[in-house]
Amino acid sequence: MIGTLLVTLSFILIVTVIVQAARHPDASPADRQSTRRIFQYVLLFGLTMVTAVGISGLLARIMQPHALDVAGDAFLARSIAFTVVGIPLLSLVAAWIRHQLKNHPREQGSTSWVLYVIAVSLVSLIMLTSSASELLQWAFGLTSFKGYFVADTLVWGAVWGIHWRLSHRLVNVDRLGGYFMLGAFIGLVVSVVGLSEMLSGSARFFFHLDQPTLIGKTSNTALHGLTLFLVGAAIWLWYWLRHGIRTKRDPAWLTYVLLIGVGGGLAAALTATSFAFYQVLVWLIGNPGTANAKEYFDSLPTALSIALVAGLVWWYHDALMRVGTVTARGEVERIRDYLLAVIALFSASGGLVLLVVAGIQTMATGTIVTGGRELNTLIAALTLLVVGGPTWGWFWSRGQRAARQEPAAEYASPTRRIYLYSLLGVASIVALAALLAGTYFLIDDILGAQLGLSTLDRMRFPIAFLVTAGAIASYHWAVWAVQRKQFVNEMHGPKSVLLIGPDQPAVAADIAKATKSRVRVWVRTDGVGEWNSTDIISALADCETHESVVVIADPSGPRVIPVRR
Repeated sequence: MIGTLLVTLSFILIVTVIVQAARHPDASPADRQSTRRIFQYVLLFGLTMVTAVGISGLLARIMQPHALDVAGDAFLARSIAFTVVGIPLLSLVAAWIRHQLKNHPREQGSTSWVLYVIAVSLVSLIMLTSSASELLQWAFGLTSFKGYFVADTLVWGAVWGIHWRLSHRLVNVDRLGGYFMLGAFIGLVVSVVGLSEMLSGSARFFFHLDQPTLIGKTSNTALHGLTLFLVGAAIWLWYWLRHGIRTKRDPAWLTYVLLIGVGGGLAAALTATSFAFYQVLVWLIGNPGTANAKEYFDSLPTALSIALVAGLVWWYHDALMRVGTVTARGEVERIRDYLLAVIALFSASGGLVLLVVAGIQTMATGTIVTGGRELNTLIAALTLLVVGGPTWGWFWSRGQRAARQEPAAEYASPTRRIYLYSLLGVASIVALAALLAGTYFLIDDILGAQLGLSTLDRMRFPIAFLVTAGAIASYHWAVWAVQRKQFVNEMHGPKSVLLIGPDQPAVAADIAKATKSRVRVWVRTDGVGEWNSTDIISALADCETHESVVVIADPSGPRVIPVRR
């Protein structure tokens, strides 16, 4: 089924490229070259998928002749057709492209060629991951033998190996950073899922939460997790520790480490920890709904395992961010702090919403919170507040402390501005939506002559979201107001600033707004240098006594030269 889907998508891409090329018959030579490359590499991708699916199907049939009889002759016919048609055409197209790559070195640097290699490598890696884990499950006795386990592992492993070799022989390694990160991401996700499942299954066995023998459900769960962990760890070690960690810290590297490792790890850890804490509190003081501890705590080992593994992921990538960094606070460190502050704030906001909901439920029912859904809601609220609140306070305090120590750099940071603007914008939208929903419920009950405490209970979530959004917006608006006031007082510099570098009007506008200077721009035509408003503003902070300065864009950073007019 997966093979058929890959083949269908491949031919859709081919048809799309042909149609796009037909729409532009008067394209320039460069455009025609680009269209030709796109067409030939999409065609090569499709033929590679077709051939791999066909050969894999035939190998599976040979290894287990009778197991696939249930599919009838259609499966065999498809495999033969894909193989007989795919191999000759793939050989011809591959030989032609090899000739192009050998005789035209510029072909090796084309984006189409790089994307082809990366696309086939990732697709084959995903297929190899699936088949290899299934093969290990059979080796551990978790499932019966299927011929396609071995066939898919051999075929997709060969496809991956060939294209890995091609990527390092015919592609500039500097252009493979995104490929390494995607491969590392696949390995990280699979290994995290596997390790969490393995720890959860082991905990179930040792604490007798499932069948007490090693051949029971728990043992199978642990072994199944072990197969995923072995496959995922091998991929992660190869893509990340062997290659990805050594690449330069470009946007792809930072996206993987910050967004996936640090942000994703913390989000998963907070979610799992909150759930585990909630389950324990409900059992102790809430309304669990059952007196059977095994039944109630069935999901607790999974939550604790995810919390532990996700915490390790966060800790590793957060420590990795600090390796080799300078003492001064940079934009990358700000991104990390404000990103984690947002993640923790979402958890704390959910707690505040549920706290208001619990209060409204108590008012609507006219009873004190002693049990039932009100008590469980209150426990969930306190859990989210206890887990998310201190975490948000920790990361937010880092930004506030930096703002007190170096207000010029911190207030001018685009990351901090995005953080404040985004929260104010999201809170405003949520408040508006909650206000509309609450008003609708109120008017609906008035028109239906049902106005009463039931209306208050019906409006509990809109009111809770409105209160929470209002609290978040009010606090961050106050922070922004103080920042804006201090920004005007603290940020000043020379009266005249001449920027010599790239044409970036937005940077010039930021500098003029921050320093209250008259900013002019002379554009360098040699393409050297790049502007960063934060670095320029920080450098201008030391030139307050000078009336005029010239700032020259340089690869090592902005050079500030005081001048006399």
